[in-house]
Formats: sequence, C-alpha cells, structure tokens
Amino acid sequence: MLRHELALLPADRERVGQLLELADQLLERAAFDDELATRRIAAPSAGLDALIECELGAAPEDDAERLREDLTTSFESAQPPSVTASDLEAVFDHHVTDVRPHEVTELRRLSGGFSKETLRAHVTDTTGIRQDIVIRKVSPGRRADGLRPEYDVVSFVASSNVPVPKPLWYDENALGGPAFATTAVSGRTMGSVWGWTESPSLEVVRDLARAMGALHSLDLSDLGNTPLPPLRTRSDHLAAIDERAGVLAEIWNTDDAYRPVFEHVLRWLRTNTPADCTAPVLVHGDFALHNVMVSNHRISALLDWERAHIGNPSEDLAYLKPSIDQAGAWDEFVDEYRTAGGPPVNSEDLVYFTVWQDLWRAVSAYRMRSKFLTEPTQLTDAISGLLMSPRFLSRAAAQVAKLSDEESTVPEPI
Repeated sequence: MLRHELALLPADRERVGQLLELADQLLERAAFDDELATRRIAAPSAGLDALIECELGAAPEDDAERLREDLTTSFESAQPPSVTASDLEAVFDHHVTDVRPHEVTELRRLSGGFSKETLRAHVTDTTGIRQDIVIRKVSPGRRADGLRPEYDVVSFVASSNVPVPKPLWYDENALGGPAFATTAVSGRTMGSVWGWTESPSLEVVRDLARAMGALHSLDLSDLGNTPLPPLRTRSDHLAAIDERAGVLAEIWNTDDAYRPVFEHVLRWLRTNTPADCTAPVLVHGDFALHNVMVSNHRISALLDWERAHIGNPSEDLAYLKPSIDQAGAWDEFVDEYRTAGGPPVNSEDLVYFTVWQDLWRAVSAYRMRSKFLTEPTQLTDAISGLLMSPRFLSRAAAQVAKLSDEESTVPEPI
C-alpha cells in the first residue's frame, strides 16, 4: 500500500519524506499492537492508568511544536479524484441552467475527509465567470444516507449569520453516488482535531464564540432532517452509547485490542449520562479547529456538518474548549458566546461531553482500523485506525481516570 502511494507521488521530496515518516509511525504502532497479548500476560493491569499504559501505550503530548508537525490530520493522498472534470461539467450543466455550458479545471482531492471524499475545482461558464467550488462525495464503502440531510442543514444555516459555504446543488446519482457542491471559501485552518497549529489572535477566538453563539440561538422551526438523530434526552444518550458499543462488539468478534479501556469508558458514560436538555439547539457535532476556515484573522466558514443534530449546546462547547484553553481565553470566549445568543454554560454537562466526544471519535477510527486490518488498501484507514483511534481513546480514558480520582478524594459529608 505504501509503495503504491509512493508511486503516485510527484518528485516532491517533502511529501515523500512525510509519507515515510507516517510509515514509521504506522509500523511502530502495528508492532506495539502485535505485542498486546504478551503485555497482558506479563503485566496484568491494576487500575485504569496501568490499563491504559498496557493497552494503548503512552499518549503523545499535544504541545504546540508537535501539533505543527502532526501529519495524521493533514495527510494528503496522491490518489486521483474518483470523478473526472467532464463528470462534473455534466452535473453543473444539469443543475445550473441559467448559464451553460461549464468548464471544470484544476480538479483535485483535498486532504482529510476520512468519511467523505472532498474535491476542489474551478468552474468557468460561457460568460467567463469563474468560481471555486468544493464537492462533498460519499467515499466508496461508506454510508450514504446522511449526505442529503447534511446538505439541507448547510442550506438552512446559510440563511443565517453563521458563516458557511454557499450551497449550490445536491445530486443523488450522477457522480456514482450522493454528492453536493458548495462555493469554496477563502482562508485556511489554524488547527487540527488536537488543537492549534499556530497561535490564534483574540479576535479569532471571539469569532469562534460568535459563530457558536449564533448557531445555538437559531430558530429551528424550519429545520428539516439532520444527519444524526437528536441527542437531547437521557434515553437519547443511552441509545447513542449503545450504538457505539454495538459497533465495538461486532469488531471484538475478531479483534479485542483496547477492549478493556473501551469498556471502562462506556461504563463511565452510562453512569454519568446528563439529564434531559430543556432548551435543545442545532449542534454542529464536530466543532473543532480542523473544521474552521480563517481568513485575515476572521472566521470565513464552518465546514463539515455531517454530525449535525438537535441536542445539548454543551456538546459543541466541550469539543472546542480544550483548544480555547490552549489559548488561555475561555472566559473571553464564554462572554462573547453569551453576547451572541448562546445559552448559559453548564459545567457538569461539559465534563460528560469532553469524554463523549473522544469516545465517539475513537470508535469511528477503531472501525477504520478493523477495515484496514481486513482490507489494507487505503492509507487513510491505517492513519485513522492505527494512529488516531488509540490517541482518542487514551484521552477519553485519562479524563475518566482523573474524574474518578477527584471523586475518590471528595471528603465524606459530616
């Protein structure tokens, strides 16, 4: 698989070097996982911290220097797009009927997109107007039922003052499966799922707060379907936990790596499920820095709405809080969030969702690990499954261990 990826790369020493560095990380993790059975026999775990060390190893530190050099979330495959320029020209001619025909140039695949294939291209019509567009397309072998609701949510949010790309069209079949197009947005990301890759200005932090506050204050009466079901009541949360547990149980039939740690975190989540949310909002569901575009120190768009749903505002807040804490600006963020219309912050719910967000990511990446072990053809599966899954899980488990220690040191009431 690595040889195939190398063969596709142009004569670019930097990208070849990055790929070889990723290969080293993947081989190191594969060797560590291969020795799991031996470690379990030699050092039976006594306590969650020891269990994490045995199953997952030491978690890497999320320091600024390491984040800048982290390749797991910025890997750009040399695989060509799964559609051609002529395919896109036909779709644009079908959906945009006022001016035609259209010419598509500079079509390329973007980095990221572990569950969706993301493409970017220039589209020029017969009047000479050129537009940068982005295509979101279901990757081969992935579920396709959530793409239409994702497009509908982007269309709904686009009518508000929440910054999102402009939706252009949705098509069910023309590109070999569901796909939709939006305008491309200027700017760049300033961080990854792990945190900032460059120091943010206070204005960027405030913009994040304004965007989230505006999102959480939207009137939802005209909102249609969302990609994910509601997560607003205690029974909703228990059902979501059961769904994650079901994914794991199916994998454990053939591979039980990390199982004891997963089970510990799942037990904690079931015990600490929050109460029903009395004022649910539209939740982005993956409100992290890798989904935020910044241009000239201002947010230009929130991307990737595939996990949007009706739920507890603390879910989005918990996803972003670690990054805001890295910038030392949580108080400023909360003040701006509340001014923009966000509801009061519930600190207890924040704790729960801090664990939940790492758990669902760990399970999703763990599923890709299983796919890679049975069908080792996609490097993105290897990166997500071998490198990202244990890191997400170790963060969730370390938080549970910390919370359990804090509970055990609480003095008995007199």
